[in-house]
Amino acid sequence: MKTPRVYAKQIPEEDQAASGGGRLGVGRSGVIDEFNGDFLQWLRGFYYVARTGSISRAAAKMNRSQSSVSYSLQCLERQLNVMLFRRRNNILEITPEGVQLLDWAVSAFELLEDLKDTLSCASGELSGSVGVAGSMTILKQERVSNLIMEFMELHPRVQVSLRVGPPREALESIEYGIADFALLALARRPEKFLAVRLGTAPFILVTPKRHGFDLDRMPTREQLRRLPFVTYMGDDGAEIHTPFLAEEKLDGLTGRTVLKVNQYDLVLEYIARGAGCAIMDMLSLKMLPAYAKKTSFHPLGHFLDDLEYFMVSRRHRSLSPAASALARQVRALFVRQEEESRS
Repeated sequence: MKTPRVYAKQIPEEDQAASGGGRLGVGRSGVIDEFNGDFLQWLRGFYYVARTGSISRAAAKMNRSQSSVSYSLQCLERQLNVMLFRRRNNILEITPEGVQLLDWAVSAFELLEDLKDTLSCASGELSGSVGVAGSMTILKQERVSNLIMEFMELHPRVQVSLRVGPPREALESIEYGIADFALLALARRPEKFLAVRLGTAPFILVTPKRHGFDLDRMPTREQLRRLPFVTYMGDDGAEIHTPFLAEEKLDGLTGRTVLKVNQYDLVLEYIARGAGCAIMDMLSLKMLPAYAKKTSFHPLGHFLDDLEYFMVSRRHRSLSPAASALARQVRALFVRQEEESRS
């Protein structure tokens, strides 16, 4: 996990911290130790500080003052008898104990949320909220969007939240408990998370429908190096041939770049107009069927392994009944798609 750096403008004095101490836990007698009634609010403040990397941003999200959030952190440290942040000239750096507590806090809040959802579903009718993060290439698929719409119509008491973004943001939303699961196209299986493989998509060379390029059906390295390329541009302006592959994987497979754009549909728009070629996965091309009719493609399986897509969730987390139901339907959909592609 990336260690957040926290900037605190005001830290209350030691005598403002809550009195008492000791570690929480279940004693040998089987009795749960008593702790302050504000403990969950302190834990909530700690969660938002660690997640946002800033006491001021955490306070804004919680609609509280910065001083009260800082005070909550000190109360939590005193209650647990551990140091959660190192204080250096008003800069707070999360400690290993803080990282451990953050993981526990996310699990605890997820458990409480799942408890509410489970109890509210006792009548047999699903309710609560389901958060799904993922790649646009997956969430915009017609079959996936149709499935989500049908699920919402069948379960009107369930609120579904979709968060589209790059894999890094989707994995962070899983790590912090913002989303229940994510649907992602990834170059490799993420080790920190539980990842269920849903299917694959081959990498292809996309060209204009009509062109004068010297290309075999399965292009050679020499042919690829002579081509003009339209590339994807990252948030920092860096040139990316495809966001799903490290650039070193494409070493010797690309020619000069003639145009950089920051949206996949723009890449295809300019390819259709004859500006150049691009390397992408078949799933991305199918997502925009209008451009699929205006372009051609050549397989690159002799150079590149297929892209895999996964359903990703936190390890050791039980999904709520509503989230589990939607996840099962999504997995079943991709199983059917995989079977259809083989037949």
